[in-house]
Amino acid sequence: NTGTTDRTWRFDGKKWSVAYTGPGDILRTAGNSILLFKSGSKSGDFIQASTDGGLTWAAKYPTPQKAMGGLKPGSVLVSTDSIYWADVNAVFKTIDKGQHYSEEPCPVGIITSLTRTWNNDLVAVGIDSSGKVRTARQKAGDTSWQVIDTPVPLSSAATGASGIMVSGYPERDSVIVTASTRAG
Repeated sequence: NTGTTDRTWRFDGKKWSVAYTGPGDILRTAGNSILLFKSGSKSGDFIQASTDGGLTWAAKYPTPQKAMGGLKPGSVLVSTDSIYWADVNAVFKTIDKGQHYSEEPCPVGIITSLTRTWNNDLVAVGIDSSGKVRTARQKAGDTSWQVIDTPVPLSSAATGASGIMVSGYPERDSVIVTASTRAG
C-alpha cells in the first residue's frame, strides 16, 4: 500500500515542470487566477489557488462548510467574481474566495454538471437516489432553482450525466443532456 502521488504540471513554452504536488484534478480559471479542486472534496478541504499563472500555489480558499463531498469535474463553475460548487441537492456560491458561501437548494440529486448559458442562466444536471437524471435551471439574477419535473426517460439507472441549455432553438427552455447508464 504505497499510495499515489498527485501532481499538477505546468508547460512554460519549452518544458514541463511540477507546479503543485498534492491532490487536485479539476482546474478552472478566473481572470488571472488558477483554481485547483479535488474530486470528492468535502467540508474542511481547501481549493488551492495560484495568482501567478501556476508558478506558486500560496492561496487556499475554504470549501463550503456544508459540503457533503462527491465533487464531480463538471460540477464546478468559476467566473471572474464567483465560484459555484455543486453538491448533493444544493449549489454553494461564494463571491469572496470561500470566506462565505450562500446555499441554494437544487433538488436534483448528486449534481454532476453545472453550466452557464448564453444569457447567464445556470443549468444543473444531477442523478437522484433512484438513478434518474434530473435537471434544473436558475435564471440570471435569481437565487432559486426551477426543477424540470420530468426526468430524462432512461431505460436503466444513470452513472453519469451532463447537460447544456440551447440558445434560443427552438425555444429558450431547450435542454440537451448526455447520460451514461448501467447495463441491464
